[in-house]
Amino acid sequence: MDLGYLATIFPSIFDGLIFTLIFWMIVFVISMATSIGLSMLDGLGNDSISKIISAYTGLIRGTPLLFQMYFVYFGLPILFGLRIDNLQSAYLAFIISWVAYLTETLRGAISSVEKGQKDAAQVLGLSKFQTMFYVVLPQAVSSAMPSITNQAVSLVYGTSILSVLGLDDILKAARIAVIRDLRLEGFLIAGAFYILFNSLVIFVFKKLEKYFSRYKFNEYSPNLKIK
Repeated sequence: MDLGYLATIFPSIFDGLIFTLIFWMIVFVISMATSIGLSMLDGLGNDSISKIISAYTGLIRGTPLLFQMYFVYFGLPILFGLRIDNLQSAYLAFIISWVAYLTETLRGAISSVEKGQKDAAQVLGLSKFQTMFYVVLPQAVSSAMPSITNQAVSLVYGTSILSVLGLDDILKAARIAVIRDLRLEGFLIAGAFYILFNSLVIFVFKKLEKYFSRYKFNEYSPNLKIK
């Protein structure tokens, strides 16, 4: 393997890694925060809101991410006259998609929390929102962490289609080097970066799983603090 050649293509692919990492972080943080809000709204028991959320998650989960990217990039300008660039389109499409998946994950986890705990919290004087936020949500996140980890890893894989909109992700930088030089080292570096990226994500989320494992029903004291 030609180390001199690797040194020439490494910087551009590394820049692609940095771009992909920043993109992943922004999408996941916004998606997670939004999905928590939607799943809490759904858990409050309003049938109309629950139906709207179900329709949204069903629609998004029923269409592929690439379709959603094309629809946002090409469809929104045609339908509504919105002018958004390729990066904004990618952020919007990814966030819309991952909010749907994470919301559905959290909805299932919230529904698995025993109703008796909710009743007991309200007897203690907590409102529905306080019950959801302090009692139900920590336990739901704890039980949903393996699925959330899978969604975080899937988001890493999903970023591989960013180059469809001309964005400078890992795969685009590697593909440019391979096509230009007719050598496969670019793909090897990209593959190593993806493995490194996924390993980092899995490591961080395993730590989060361990942290949230403390949120168990039998660990709640009457004042809702974790022992």
